[in-house]
Amino acid sequence: MLTSGGEMTEPEQQKKPRVSSEDAKSVLIESVIELFQTIPSNEITTRRISEHAGFDTKTIFRNFESLEGLYVAALRVLEVRLIRNDPVTQYAPLPSTLLYLEFYTWLLHTRIATEKLAAAREFSEIFRPRSYERLGLPEDLSERGKQAFLNLGVSFVHSQVDFLPGQPNMFPKNSIDDTAILLDAILKHMSVFAKELNWED
Repeated sequence: MLTSGGEMTEPEQQKKPRVSSEDAKSVLIESVIELFQTIPSNEITTRRISEHAGFDTKTIFRNFESLEGLYVAALRVLEVRLIRNDPVTQYAPLPSTLLYLEFYTWLLHTRIATEKLAAAREFSEIFRPRSYERLGLPEDLSERGKQAFLNLGVSFVHSQVDFLPGQPNMFPKNSIDDTAILLDAILKHMSVFAKELNWED
């Protein structure tokens, strides 16, 4: 194309097709989750997320207001996947359970306010009975006994998360098998424990 002075202009760059806000949010969330599984956590920067998603950094702040907001949104997505998409097996952890616990623990280490990480109501209402079912808790066990056992299981798994700055969380070898064996042994005696502790009321 010629200018008025007869000079050639640079060809116009092709504009990227506009992406809806919802699509942009989805791509950014998936980028965070994918990066968390593939690179050290200290390398998950705003720029890295944007490049992975194919957007500029402004897209993050336009859709989530802050990087923290994006992280919390990613956690909510993992919650939905955990309660809806994971097959029910005898023991956790399942793939998305592991990812959820690792991501949640990593977010705690980034010092995000814990109230922002509190599970969504749908997640907490569904996850607890699903967990009872997965763990094989007897139906006649009191609600207090069931919750105590679930708390013990969650606490044990959290204790196995080996967090080191600069790398994703990793579960030590055999720790999950050990968790299953220990919880199974305790489970066989839960009814007796609950009765001795007056948890039947």
